Amino acid sequence: MLIILQLILLVLAILVLLWLIFLLSPALFGGQPFVPTDYNVVKQMIKLASIKAGDMVVDLGSGDGRILLAAVQMGAQSIGYEINPGLVWYSRFKLWQSHVGSRAKVYNKNFWPADLSRASVVTVYGFSTLMPRLAQKLRRELKPGSRVVSFHYQFGDWSAQTRIGQVYLYKV
Repeated sequence: MLIILQLILLVLAILVLLWLIFLLSPALFGGQPFVPTDYNVVKQMIKLASIKAGDMVVDLGSGDGRILLAAVQMGAQSIGYEINPGLVWYSRFKLWQSHVGSRAKVYNKNFWPADLSRASVVTVYGFSTLMPRLAQKLRRELKPGSRVVSFHYQFGDWSAQTRIGQVYLYKV
């Protein structure tokens, strides 16, 4: 009986360790840990960006795909970049389950080398250490008039056009 209990505890410890690795693995490879955006905040982000049919929404660090799906539901196309393969597969499953077809794609890659020039809207939840470098990339690649929506963290040298709580809208 004691051996069975020890095996159960070992299995539970391994599962907890695997779960922690899953959550923190992006931080180990230059990304950020997965922090799911509350659905009310997603609604605020969509509203603030005025996402509509014809928009191309790019979510940097797309996590479980909730922003991608919300953008598609507003008529936009969406692309997500996510470096956590577990989250990529999970978000692809959610998008498939929602029957969005080719209107949403999730790439298992780092967004830094990605060409963002097709985006009319970019969404991001990036830590403050990421924002200065990201601001340079967005200025270089986005067309004038493109919208950038950030949750919680601001672009230090950009002036937000407007905000709702901790959701900031910037225009390039």
